[in-house]
Amino acid sequence: MNLRQIRALRLLVKTGSVTATAQMMNVSQSAISKMIKSLEGELGLQLVDHQRGRVQPRGELAALLPAIDRISEGMSDLRSLCDDIRSGETGSIVVSCSTSIATGLVAPACARLLAANPGIRVTLLVRGGRFSIDDVVYNRADLAVEQLVAPRGSIASCRVARGHMVCVLPRNHRLRLKRRILLSDLAGERVVIDPPTTFNGSRLQAALEEVGVNLDLAVRTDSMPAACMLARALQAPAVIDSFMDVAGMFPDLIVRPLVPALEFELHAMWKEQKQRPALRLLVNHVQEVGRV
Repeated sequence: MNLRQIRALRLLVKTGSVTATAQMMNVSQSAISKMIKSLEGELGLQLVDHQRGRVQPRGELAALLPAIDRISEGMSDLRSLCDDIRSGETGSIVVSCSTSIATGLVAPACARLLAANPGIRVTLLVRGGRFSIDDVVYNRADLAVEQLVAPRGSIASCRVARGHMVCVLPRNHRLRLKRRILLSDLAGERVVIDPPTTFNGSRLQAALEEVGVNLDLAVRTDSMPAACMLARALQAPAVIDSFMDVAGMFPDLIVRPLVPALEFELHAMWKEQKQRPALRLLVNHVQEVGRV
């Protein structure tokens, strides 16, 4: 089995024609037929039927197609990696995301990636929200990890994690004994929350208005580390997203589920033409961390 045989087989399935496959590979029809027969002989399976000038995949081939596709993707990755090596850009990735997503999701994923691939270089831009998406759109970053608001041009995406809003409390706060924090529990409290111009801030504002809760807003900030620092300094609750590594960075604070949880999805976003092996590897690691 070789790479030319795999390519010929995939093209044959796609076109259904030996003639079209031969034209796309710039070889003779007899060369395509020989490649397929040689592959069938090596595998010990008949993969296609010839019917009136057309080729029909057999059931045996249908069972093999997922593995064949994986081999083909590996071939594409190999070619892209060779291109990167020739251009001197081996495994260089620029990632844009918010602070909380960086600490709780992207940084652990980068650590896994670099442990297995020490030659890769990562630049992490801490931005967040629409700014991170714009970084990809305007070629300031290769990858953004953020909530997906709407498809933009040639931007490709995949879901990497689910998150929700939580309440952070000082350990001596009056609400510390509650197992979960209702929005109504925060009525009259000095609270640190997201600005309404952010994805989560706008949803939180709508939820507060729906239940008729008025907060004594101490500070609005889209920085989750700053929100935690303010919660500690002001001895006040802070509402943040669940990706912030509170236990690791602020062990003197406690985290309680917020009700309603205001769940959201995070997506990895990149330009289709800029997808390279290193980027795909990082996205896979982000998904793995997101499932933990």
